[in-house]
Amino acid sequence: MLSKIRHFVCDRREQPLESPLDESQLALLLQEQNISASNIKRLTGGTLGLTYSLQVDQRPMVLKTHLSAAGRQNIEKEIRLLRFLYAGESEMSRVELTFDQQIRVALLMDEFEYPQPEFEPSQIMSLTARYTTQLKRTPTLDIVAPDDTISTLFVEGVGSLARLYADHAISPVIHAGIEKNFSLLSEHIDRLPVVLCHGDLGPKNIMCQGDATPLVIDWEDAFWGVEGYDYLYWLTFLRNRKYYKQDVLGRTSLGKELEMAILVLIVVLKSELSLRMDPQTNRQLSFDQRLTEILALK
Repeated sequence: MLSKIRHFVCDRREQPLESPLDESQLALLLQEQNISASNIKRLTGGTLGLTYSLQVDQRPMVLKTHLSAAGRQNIEKEIRLLRFLYAGESEMSRVELTFDQQIRVALLMDEFEYPQPEFEPSQIMSLTARYTTQLKRTPTLDIVAPDDTISTLFVEGVGSLARLYADHAISPVIHAGIEKNFSLLSEHIDRLPVVLCHGDLGPKNIMCQGDATPLVIDWEDAFWGVEGYDYLYWLTFLRNRKYYKQDVLGRTSLGKELEMAILVLIVVLKSELSLRMDPQTNRQLSFDQRLTEILALK
């Protein structure tokens, strides 16, 4: 989430977006790297990057690259984390493409499928626990910037709350409920054990390859969070509201009160991002409705 906050919130754009690559340009650039690609098609989605489906030696693959110089660092981070987590399980290569006198780093990897049926909360807990344990063993701590932390995210959340309230995007009652949760988080945040988190774990970032163990992709927003953060982040997606009638809190080591505070932080940040990225969107739920629903979980 940090990359999107830094790019969109309050017009603090780190760097302008670079020119996109069309399919024919990408084919030529790959050919320069001795990669013969066919059936190249740009995929929709992705905010600060470009993704393409293609075939390399008749093997279905996906190529992902960045749309800004800052995005290059995030792609590099994702490549290193994916290699650490899934080396030997899937093809994942780093490719350099020279375009407009700029070097763009790209991730070239196997094409995956979405699991059927979608994962439920207990499965997400198991999935996140598995890669969290693996990441605790990584010897390369320089993968993620030291200031990309849960504390940095919290500072951004405090600013987002102030701006949403000033813009009348949330009501005084909801604002008061959020401030209560933020106060609790402020008391504890510096004492919470730090772990490396995915940072953007949603249903679209969980993939599989046949019957193999599911893979988690799109690690460009990985940051120094707390154990349980990715599970809580996953809960905030609208398609996961169907699980809110279950006992979805109290499953992490944080405890229900801190889980609630982190959930509120995530939704506040998502709310401002949604507002800044596309203020004209007709939203399924207002910010007040969304936050009321989250605050009612405990």
